[in-house]
Amino acid sequence: MNTAQRQRVDRAIALGVDFLRRSQLAHGELRCWVSTDPTFRTSCQFDSSVFAAAQVGHSLRWVPAQGAQEVVRGVERFLFSQMGAGGLWRFWSRGHAGHLNIPPDVDDTACISEVLRAGGIAFPDNVPAILGNRDSEGRFYTWIVPRSRHLRWPRAWPALARVVRHRGRVKEFFRSGHARVPDVDGVVNANVLLYLGEGPATRGAVDYLKTILRRREEASCDRWYRSRFAVYYAVARCVAAGVRGLAGESVELVDRLRGAESPEGRFGEGVCDNALAVASLQMLGASSPEVGRGVQYLLEQQATNGSWPAERVYHDGGPNEEFGWGSEEITTGYCLEALSRTSR
Repeated sequence: MNTAQRQRVDRAIALGVDFLRRSQLAHGELRCWVSTDPTFRTSCQFDSSVFAAAQVGHSLRWVPAQGAQEVVRGVERFLFSQMGAGGLWRFWSRGHAGHLNIPPDVDDTACISEVLRAGGIAFPDNVPAILGNRDSEGRFYTWIVPRSRHLRWPRAWPALARVVRHRGRVKEFFRSGHARVPDVDGVVNANVLLYLGEGPATRGAVDYLKTILRRREEASCDRWYRSRFAVYYAVARCVAAGVRGLAGESVELVDRLRGAESPEGRFGEGVCDNALAVASLQMLGASSPEVGRGVQYLLEQQATNGSWPAERVYHDGGPNEEFGWGSEEITTGYCLEALSRTSR
């Protein structure tokens, strides 16, 4: 990257961070929208959740621009305020009418725990509740509900008691939607692996992710994350964090990412896919023309207010993807991470 390109990237990063500083709510939350429109141009409604803050909080760890850590501190305060019993988190925030209608989940819990731990913020030991939430193959179930394996972890019982207290609402959640008690999802397992690290307790997750990649099931391995680039990104984060069991997949991952580039120099369906692809290539140590073209596309898509457009990142889990979640803030976080990793 020459001097002029680096300056342009630095300006884009500064503008993006400034957008997040302006858009962050006073209590630290970052907005998340729910919409039936995949383009997020219509039918967008504010849907208060911890998801957006957790995603942006992680991405901004790699952003050196002035003000980025100010946003992260606000994110940490918000996430900590949303913590449930035993250090577990639900997707919807406490102010949301549906907060108690859903059980805690290992995805939000792992992502938030990883952000708080990186910030040096202490929280209750939630590892027993997570470890008790594995199937017979050692893979992590998405939804944290009382399971027979939890009998081995008495320290998890108090955290699960609240789920039991609201079991009527939780049963309705599973009855009326697309979620199922035995859900096991690829990105979710990668996010838990990032938090817990590699070891005997996470060997099942490592094997599961390797099987997904070797069978080329990345486009269908997760009920909630809609893009295979989310899988690549989640696995690349684990590789970059030192999960040796996945390091052998790096070359193949890089090849798939490079092969996914379109003739126009784009990845996937939009800005989020491009940001995730560029960040993944960087984490996997691939310096290539694809990265440069991906960066150029991201620079071209930035709005004058410093943001990148809202896109569907996470959806309802149904086969028709009737509605999904996303926001300018989430997309901007991914883009800032991609650009910052490139400029390092």
